[in-house]
Amino acid sequence: EKSLPDLGSRMSDLCDSLAEDRADLFHVEWQKMNRDVAAGNPRKARQSFRRFRALPTEYFYEKDKRLRDICNELRVVGEPLNSILEILKEK
Repeated sequence: EKSLPDLGSRMSDLCDSLAEDRADLFHVEWQKMNRDVAAGNPRKARQSFRRFRALPTEYFYEKDKRLRDICNELRVVGEPLNSILEILKEK
């Protein structure tokens, strides 16, 4: 509970760099977690915190997967380009 203000500051900084829909999701889960902590229900507060904590992990996974897909696409595009470069070097 004592670290919520610091966590809130970090969350706001993170949300500034996110797409609006993703930032909204972070804010909704943040508000739920704060509500559950303020209600003094440790079980619900832990559940809310776990949901909130999972969001950055999911976001990272999605971005990492997308980056991997883009790299694979570049590799596919690069193979024919390398062949062309080899042909041009021979001339």
